[in-house]
Amino acid sequence: MAAGALVSCSTYEPMAPDERFEDGILTNTRLTDLVTVKQNAEGKAFLQYGSYALMPQGIEFVRQERAMASMIVRPEMQDGYYRCELDWLEPIEEGYFCPDPSSAPKTPGYGLDIIFQSELTRVEDGYLSVHYTTWWGDLPTHHDFYLVGGTDPDDPYLLRLVQDERGDAQVTQAEGLVCFDINSLADTAGETITITLCWTGLNGIEGSTHFGFKNRE
Repeated sequence: MAAGALVSCSTYEPMAPDERFEDGILTNTRLTDLVTVKQNAEGKAFLQYGSYALMPQGIEFVRQERAMASMIVRPEMQDGYYRCELDWLEPIEEGYFCPDPSSAPKTPGYGLDIIFQSELTRVEDGYLSVHYTTWWGDLPTHHDFYLVGGTDPDDPYLLRLVQDERGDAQVTQAEGLVCFDINSLADTAGETITITLCWTGLNGIEGSTHFGFKNRE
């Protein structure tokens, strides 16, 4: 799939502290957050929201993907799923995960800044999602994003985020959201291990950070 594009994040509503919790999940409150669209053994589409399985009505499974969902989770549970009322569901762009550096761009484009204060920047359910800022032109061109592994034979969990701006001009800085399916990283055997993410910032300075990761079950 083509990767990375300009994405509006203005509808994101971080969950506020609330007393309406059921088994650790916020219920009866409209929220907008990342989910994974999955298919169960009966062929029905459901949403994986952290460690919780949600069963919305009226959606068909097309493919497994990360998406932004505006929803209300109800406290009623049936067959292991919380009932979920969806306002909308929008897939987010999926970048290219390159375990072998030879499949990544030879001349990566200009840098980007990762928005760490955003709860959208996280590792969850075998995916890394990155809320970022980068340069765009007056008529934004589709940018491709690559998450490159295999750069350190002694550390399979060292990853580098690069973009190919495909000739786009540097006119204005704007935000975007991209995810990567990193579940094919070396098996963590059910344990949470540390992965290192490296990138080049808009100022040309190298940055790095760490996330906890374990493979999807």
